Amino acid sequence: MNQKRIAIIVSIIVILLVIFFVVRGGGDETQIKDAGEELAGALEYDEDGELEKDDVKIINEDEEEEEEEFDLTNHNFILGIKTDTVDIQAPVFDGVTKNVLDKGVGRHYTTAIPNPETGNVVLSGHQFYPGGKPGHTVFENLDELEIGDEVSIDYFGKSYTYKINDSKVVEPTEVSILEQTEKPQLTLYTCYPRYTTEKRLVYTADLISVE
Repeated sequence: MNQKRIAIIVSIIVILLVIFFVVRGGGDETQIKDAGEELAGALEYDEDGELEKDDVKIINEDEEEEEEEFDLTNHNFILGIKTDTVDIQAPVFDGVTKNVLDKGVGRHYTTAIPNPETGNVVLSGHQFYPGGKPGHTVFENLDELEIGDEVSIDYFGKSYTYKINDSKVVEPTEVSILEQTEKPQLTLYTCYPRYTTEKRLVYTADLISVE
């Protein structure tokens, strides 16, 4: 049934109802007029005689939640590790909150920033964390680093290169790894063993060059 036929049927119904009210005396003139206008307005048409459709917003409850987008450009510096078994290029952000570690590597606020003079730059990242965010596996292969491997940090147009000098496994409550040093040092740590949070795997590295 097309739209024009529907319009004709509605008009007939309006006329019949008006006649019904008049014959039965079921309402005064105003009530009859109001009833007719209400029915006639139930379907509205445009200038071409086509039915006008109301804008309806359909919410699909089954629609998958859109993937949260992160601003990965608002970082402080870039951490780079390139060996035969480890290949990491990751943005480093201030803090080690969940939101930060979802995005990449976090620098402890209380520790140094890269510089050629003094201090311990302490960086943390997930070895594995469920959820599929950019930072959830950033340190997945960190445990394959070896003594003598080099790590670089690009900071304010300069490249700081550090050489790994030690590795150890400590308790999660071990805060001594955050202590500052007289010589410039880099500390990297992540959860250990893989896919657990039982311990912390810690690497320390000496600054060997700034370019």
